[in-house]
Amino acid sequence: MARSKANLQNIDKSDIAYLEGRVKDNSGNGGGTPVSEYVYGDLHQTLAKLMSLAGIDYNSLPDNETNGYQLVEALTALASKNDFVLSLTASGNVLNIPVKIGKLKVNESFVCKAALDKPGNATTVKGTLDNATKAAVFTGDFKAGEYVRVINNADDVSFLRLVDTVNFEAIGQALFFLQKANQAQEDAGTLDVFATTPKINKNVFAKRVIGTLSAPYLATLTNNGLLSKEDKAIINGIGNARLRNVGSFSGLEVDGLPQGTNLVVDGDIQSAVITQNTSAGNVIRVTFKNAMDNTSFKINLSVQSQGNIELDNDIHPVVWKAISPTQADVYVEESKGNVQNLRIHLDIIQL
Repeated sequence: MARSKANLQNIDKSDIAYLEGRVKDNSGNGGGTPVSEYVYGDLHQTLAKLMSLAGIDYNSLPDNETNGYQLVEALTALASKNDFVLSLTASGNVLNIPVKIGKLKVNESFVCKAALDKPGNATTVKGTLDNATKAAVFTGDFKAGEYVRVINNADDVSFLRLVDTVNFEAIGQALFFLQKANQAQEDAGTLDVFATTPKINKNVFAKRVIGTLSAPYLATLTNNGLLSKEDKAIINGIGNARLRNVGSFSGLEVDGLPQGTNLVVDGDIQSAVITQNTSAGNVIRVTFKNAMDNTSFKINLSVQSQGNIELDNDIHPVVWKAISPTQADVYVEESKGNVQNLRIHLDIIQL
């Protein structure tokens, strides 16, 4: 234990401003405070302990502006209660801290590590070094293992839950801070306490457009929404109609015109040339203006009489064959050896 100078002889105790009394000068009559180990022993031992705790070797030079101040350096390095992480425990609804609460300064603070979750009914804090108590007020319900800042106020002691990378997620959940949604939560789309992310949002958007969740979001006759692939095909067809060419060729006298004859054409038919004569008919190569996507097309034909309708009817059914996206052969054969004058209309449709 440290020794007080108040117990020495020749100490002036008349002025309470001087703790443990005031040292008196020696006026020559031996009335001064003694110069002894009792007076200086504790002082030198205290300074030696500071140097030891700081791990500083004496340089055997006087402390001054030139040599530096080793004792100040040692004192600065001394840790106090505010530099340590103190334990925070509880006895019932009373929190315990290993400090002297009665000696704390107003606004003095330090950090504690909680050994338990905050007791729900805790209203008092006690300093276990002096058994003094104060009212406790809280900002956040701390958990065991978390750090808490303790601030001594004039009338109470504040406990503030500290946030770090260890407890950030738990605090966010407890306070309902937005966290990222998982895929199931994003798919359901029923919660408003989670935040979407680009990746998960992309996945659920794909599901609602082309995947398993798309049905409620597709457009119908009674519901606005996204398009199905069938609807998209119809829209595409508006600007790319399947009926591409409409026209005709005329002046055909079946089995009565020489090979190479160019028949009269109109509409989208650019040319109609007899390319082959058979024993009773003609093959006419038809070239049309608008190219089809491929040879998967069909031709709707109708035969118009331009002469004697009874004689013009003396033909077999007309057949055709796709040659290229812009050409087809039409074969007309007569059933009797009469003279015809035919006009054949063609609607050419992409399949």
